[in-house]
Amino acid sequence: MANAFKNNGVATIGTSYVTVYAPSTVVPGTIGTVIGLSVANKHTGDVYIDAILSKPTGDFFIIKAAPISIGSTLLLFGGEQKMVVEPGDVVKVKSDVAASIDVIISVLEIF
Repeated sequence: MANAFKNNGVATIGTSYVTVYAPSTVVPGTIGTVIGLSVANKHTGDVYIDAILSKPTGDFFIIKAAPISIGSTLLLFGGEQKMVVEPGDVVKVKSDVAASIDVIISVLEIF
């Protein structure tokens, strides 16, 4: 089995869910382990964010209505916290304010 570290940044997320990570489909059966997920507030006021793990069986909240103060960043994964993302799963994030957050996600993919 091979491993690859990857990261993805998505800027200016607003009030609709945006995919920030889905396992690679280049190699079927790829599994990702989220090792870092940070959400930065770049709005002029506080924002509230939701993050979900969207699976073929439904959507599951990672966090719901989490406040992020002006100029702050919320770290959802890092340190000892990890999350496995299986083939067909998608990690999505949204804010309660248009064009207000940036997201950076780091993943270890195993294929």
